[in-house]
Amino acid sequence: MSLKLTTWNLEWFGQLLQGRERTLPIHAKKFTSAADKALQEKEKLRIVDEIRLVDPDILCIQEGPSTGCVALLKDF
Repeated sequence: MSLKLTTWNLEWFGQLLQGRERTLPIHAKKFTSAADKALQEKEKLRIVDEIRLVDPDILCIQEGPSTGCVALLKDF
């Protein structure tokens, strides 16, 4: 039996889930333009596609969202 363990550093992932710029949380501004929001949705879909492509049994995410964003991660 084999087990596929995958680890991925999704830098600024918490910011992405919150609709904010990818920078330090204290400096991150909320995206408001339609173009920025569309780009963020595209990034989310690329992440989903990669996870599905790799098809891990266990996925470990570094730089994931903080505990205050767990609901956003569940929705993701």
